[in-house]
Amino acid sequence: MSETTTPTTPDPLTPAEGTPAAVTPPAPVEGAAPKADAAAAGTSLIGSPTPKEGTEPKPAEKPVEDIQLKLPDGVKVDEKFLGDFKGIAKELQLKSEGAQKLVDLHLNFVNNLAKEFADAGTKRAADWMKAVESDPDLGGSKIKDTSLTVHKAVQKFGGDEFRKSVDEMGLGNWPPLVKFLHRVGATLKDDTAAIGATPAATPTNDDEAFHRSLYDKSPGMFSAK
Repeated sequence: MSETTTPTTPDPLTPAEGTPAAVTPPAPVEGAAPKADAAAAGTSLIGSPTPKEGTEPKPAEKPVEDIQLKLPDGVKVDEKFLGDFKGIAKELQLKSEGAQKLVDLHLNFVNNLAKEFADAGTKRAADWMKAVESDPDLGGSKIKDTSLTVHKAVQKFGGDEFRKSVDEMGLGNWPPLVKFLHRVGATLKDDTAAIGATPAATPTNDDEAFHRSLYDKSPGMFSAK
């Protein structure tokens, strides 16, 4: 009786006879760093860094020159403002010539604005004067007496300080103020007329002019000093 041989199934993990075995890569040595291509690692062959594309060093910026400005004679500028302006000019990398043009432009603008303001004040004062001259109670043939009466009130109650302030504000011909001072001065005129004929011993020029307006029909009373 012959023996029956059972065929065996080859192990898929075992290489067939005559087939070269697969080469297993050696295990990495503990502590050893893997080697990499020098160019891929971003370093040159001698170990210095290789600049990447788009990261070239920028050339050093040239130092900005100090801003030199020339101001017209008599023009005073706040030092802090001038310092701030120079700082901005340096940030914008302006040279002295360019910064000077901006300063000149600003000064011209300020001067033109001041002139327009002064011209407007002059015109306003002239318009107010015309309004006073056309007033039936103050103007016309009465304008001279109005001026003396107003001046009397200012001299009595306001003095030089009040007059100076009014002139600086450009209100010397403002009709409401002229009317008010005229009323005040008129009360002083009445008081003076009630006193009688005895003038002050040493009248000032203004007082003399005032009394002349009251006694214009008796000019002889002012002839002797």
